[in-house]
Amino acid sequence: MPHCGEFPPVETYKDRRVFIIGKQNSGFEIATGLLPWARQLVLASPSPTKLSVNTRTLVGVRARYVQPYEDAALAGGVIILDTTIEDVARLGAGYRVRTKNVAGRELTLEADDVIAATGFTTPLRDLPAMGVATFGQSRLPAQTPFWESATVPGIFFAGTITQGSAGLKKHGVPSNSGAVQGYRYNARVLARHLAEVTFGRPQPRPPLEARKVVGYLLSEWRRRRRHPGIERPRRSLSGRLPPPRWIDR
Repeated sequence: MPHCGEFPPVETYKDRRVFIIGKQNSGFEIATGLLPWARQLVLASPSPTKLSVNTRTLVGVRARYVQPYEDAALAGGVIILDTTIEDVARLGAGYRVRTKNVAGRELTLEADDVIAATGFTTPLRDLPAMGVATFGQSRLPAQTPFWESATVPGIFFAGTITQGSAGLKKHGVPSNSGAVQGYRYNARVLARHLAEVTFGRPQPRPPLEARKVVGYLLSEWRRRRRHPGIERPRRSLSGRLPPPRWIDR
């Protein structure tokens, strides 16, 4: 049973029944690519499918991958199941997949191919052995608001891995650290932070009168919204500090 990282050419699945384990972006991305080729697609995992257009965050399947979701709703050869995978066994040249839903009802399906699209595990190599704490299925490193390891001071992270920082708590607004419009701002803030705490180079922070704060933030938001490559820079709209450092206090 291949993992999505070992995905062969789509032509391999022409006129075949494909069972995909996982209903997040990886699973739906694969399903989208197989729609013109496969005879039937089944996507299954315990949790119901979430769409980013509904959550209004990066939580959920991105809009570019929702065609299989629509086809499932319109009986277009795609089946989406909220179910656990109890067993995957060989059956001749194919597979028999035994599932169970929350009500305890079992359903067994036959497929020509089974693909595991169960996400990724962060490639931390020897960092856990050094004491870097991780959490979740993806084993993201636990981080401070400045993307430093919460358990090993001096180890900092950049890129999509910065979604391991807790983000806002008081107002419950999730960050976009899993996408370029989020982590690119994280990197800018982190560079300023490291310049200060590691290299002793204080960064200028011009004072701003309280009555001008809202206007300044709105002007920054409008300016960045006009930038063609930026969507929602929530995480560091201030341009100086991560929001947890000044909103949650």
